[in-house]
Amino acid sequence: MGARVFGRLGPGILAIILGVVAAEPAAAANIGISVDGVWCRVSEYRAHTGFVYMTLTVRGEPADKLIGASTPLAATVKMIAPVLHKKREHLEEVSEIELDAHAPTVLQPQGQHFLLRGLRHKLQPGQSFVMTLDFGKTGKHDITVHVLKAAPAEGMPALPKGVKLN
Repeated sequence: MGARVFGRLGPGILAIILGVVAAEPAAAANIGISVDGVWCRVSEYRAHTGFVYMTLTVRGEPADKLIGASTPLAATVKMIAPVLHKKREHLEEVSEIELDAHAPTVLQPQGQHFLLRGLRHKLQPGQSFVMTLDFGKTGKHDITVHVLKAAPAEGMPALPKGVKLN
């Protein structure tokens, strides 16, 4: 009788097990940090300085921190953010950038962004380079940065509701 019961239930149990196993990779694809709209602008006044902007979205993980970045293209990469000092905001170097688990973190001009100093060669619009982001929990991730003359308008992800740019 046990063989009959298993014979009837076996395919159903097997389908459930296969469904759970097949769903696992799909769930894993939604975990981590998504990096979108990465671009770089070169300083008009200082040939060896660049600025990198992007949108970081935490997916399926608790909040994380961006704790640094590097690229072989620059001598130093600094994280810059507005800091309130004597009732005025000033852009200053910070040691980390908190990533919100509920809304994208937008690195933008006049806000949080990366400052590249000591560029090894002058960047031209149309070029790209590799930059490594270092996160507190998820570790290091390589991204491709595209050099643009001005802020992109087309092809960038739409801002989620509630996110405002200054």
